[in-house]
Amino acid sequence: TLAGTMASHYASAAGQSDAVATALGDAYLPKDSGVSSVVDVPSSESGHLLALCDKLDAFVGLYRVGCAPQANADPFGMRRLAYGVLALLMGPTNPALSGTTTSVPCNSADVTSLVAHVLKNLESSGDLREAEKASSEEEGKGKKKKKKVQADGTADDMVDFLNRRLYQLLADAKAAPVEAIRAVQGVRGDPRLVASTLQFLAPKLADGSLADLLGSYVRCVRIRSKNAEAVEAAGCGASGADALGAIDTSLFENDSEKELYEALSVAYEKYDKDMDLKSWIAMSSPLVDPASNFFDGTLVIADDESLRANRLKLVSALVGLADGVVDVTELTGLF
Repeated sequence: TLAGTMASHYASAAGQSDAVATALGDAYLPKDSGVSSVVDVPSSESGHLLALCDKLDAFVGLYRVGCAPQANADPFGMRRLAYGVLALLMGPTNPALSGTTTSVPCNSADVTSLVAHVLKNLESSGDLREAEKASSEEEGKGKKKKKKVQADGTADDMVDFLNRRLYQLLADAKAAPVEAIRAVQGVRGDPRLVASTLQFLAPKLADGSLADLLGSYVRCVRIRSKNAEAVEAAGCGASGADALGAIDTSLFENDSEKELYEALSVAYEKYDKDMDLKSWIAMSSPLVDPASNFFDGTLVIADDESLRANRLKLVSALVGLADGVVDVTELTGLF
């Protein structure tokens, strides 16, 4: 941009180092919104950090004082700011930035944490208090009217806005099927992690190598969804390790129930809600055959109430292994 170019020239003319001049020039990037296939990104880590701080500060401050877009009206360019923030956060994992080598110079890119941090700093600095007290004067019918600036944008609103822009960016870039985007974005707060997870997941969805594994999870989701009252009555609505711990092994009627239970017990010893997708697949893969045998040889929704509840706990325990890694409820349209 012209502003960045001039800032760089002025810095050089003032005797600043090349690194400072480059960073000031980079601070106004990316030029594009981040949706198109070509986006200019900062060439230096310092410039990347300056650009991110500037855009995030502007986005949070403007949103906080009520400048969020309304329908098609976006006079303050908030959508463009949001896309810029996300493009910078994702760095080389941004599908629109393939081939770049710029790193993201911050330890955490969790959107919720970043927004909360910036908002806290703005509020403590007094800048927002001044904005809230400010008044704009308008002429009307010969009298001056005062319109007070209201601080009505919450941190949750900002995070939701950024997440919706992230979904749109990834969908427009065709990073993965939209079901997969929702499944990953629903449990990951870091745009870099969302994008890198989709980069790993998309080709495996395309070649069908995860069909059996994810199909097992989706089958459990459908069973729980179609039998919500029975799931609630069984006391396994929360799913996960609690459901596994509540299973009564004395009620098993066939080997497939025992086989699945033992496989789940092993998997939960390795499970971590913060594990990456590759590790999660390695942990879950041994469950495919036991799950298949279980569904082939066992009537989950049995007439006997105790058997039905026990089997639903097995199903819920399997679904729980995806908690925090991928929202398998969003994948039902793919399998």
